[in-house]
Amino acid sequence: MRAHLGAATVLCGALLCLPGSPAAPVGPVVVAGLHCEYGSNPVGIDEKRPRLGWVMTSSRRNQVQSAYQVLVATSEAVLAQHRGNLWDSGKVVTGQSVHVVYDGRPLASRSICYWKARVWDGEGRVSPWSAPARWEMALLEPGDWSATWVNDGERNPTSDEAFYRNDPAPLFRREFSLPAPVSRARLYISGLGYYEASLNGARVGDRLLDPGWTMYEKRVFYSVYDITRQVRQGRNCVGVLLGNGWYNPLPLRMWGNLNLREHLSIGRPRFIAQLEVELADGSRQSIVSDATWRVADGPLLFNSVYLGEVYDARLEVAGWNRPGFDDRGASRPRASPSVRSRRSRSRRSGSPRRSAPSPSPNRHRGPTSSTWVRTSPAGPASR
Repeated sequence: MRAHLGAATVLCGALLCLPGSPAAPVGPVVVAGLHCEYGSNPVGIDEKRPRLGWVMTSSRRNQVQSAYQVLVATSEAVLAQHRGNLWDSGKVVTGQSVHVVYDGRPLASRSICYWKARVWDGEGRVSPWSAPARWEMALLEPGDWSATWVNDGERNPTSDEAFYRNDPAPLFRREFSLPAPVSRARLYISGLGYYEASLNGARVGDRLLDPGWTMYEKRVFYSVYDITRQVRQGRNCVGVLLGNGWYNPLPLRMWGNLNLREHLSIGRPRFIAQLEVELADGSRQSIVSDATWRVADGPLLFNSVYLGEVYDARLEVAGWNRPGFDDRGASRPRASPSVRSRRSRSRRSGSPRRSAPSPSPNRHRGPTSSTWVRTSPAGPASR
């Protein structure tokens, strides 16, 4: 259900007028803060009719919006000519400034839309056009995916006791080569239960515990990352670390008798990834998750949403997610059954969990809070 709001609230530059102070000059109404589906210049919008919004500011008190006009174009050049070849709303008499539903030409997967807006104030005076903004569409149709779900090819334990033994989180990698400079690159990815992606040794994004928990048999969220600056001409490597999350929980007895594994969609951790690159020479290249990747055990020996992790730094694999690494000892992943998936809606249904700044070493924030711990151990390694 879409909300329809009434008159827009105006942010006023002068919130307090003191007796005897000169009156603030009356300037034009300004349109700012353009957003699409609650994000600023978002990448990966899967709503075929996205909802737009803006903020109206003025140095004059008690201003209201009486009408708006939105232009959406296929390029910045077209938009600069005050033309909307995707949508020109015309003058719409309303105070609505949020949840303005796009009502133009059908939008294609991966397309970039450039837009701007202007408004009329309560006295009928029109504002200047806002600064341009943009949004980028995600993969709108199942046929846009050429990647497949893959896992490490291992089987889950058959007894409750075995689930509490070490089962290393797998490290997946895939090298690829790009013959020309990169003009645009996107990574579409999801993992069950959780994933962490990297390119050429550097982490992709700053999200944690991604994707969000859903009823996996009905819907799986995925994320879209702009990785243009992380890939380069020549050899590259994409890496993925998988965790159990809620897709492979321990057989804990909640409230003494409720086994999570009997009430959730469960399985061996897996992921799907589709890296799409546009090169400066006009060619395109896709790197997708399939059986050509390599997989090996990592230093994360045990992980659980309830019992935490066991990490053995002695088992770290230096350079596993960089090009040139010798992966001849690794195995091939196994294809998994497909899962119905949609884009992650974290911007709309809640803020994604993001990595935090490094805390002071050995500082504990309290027994009931989520805690980041950084230690600097000294001494010989244990055996």
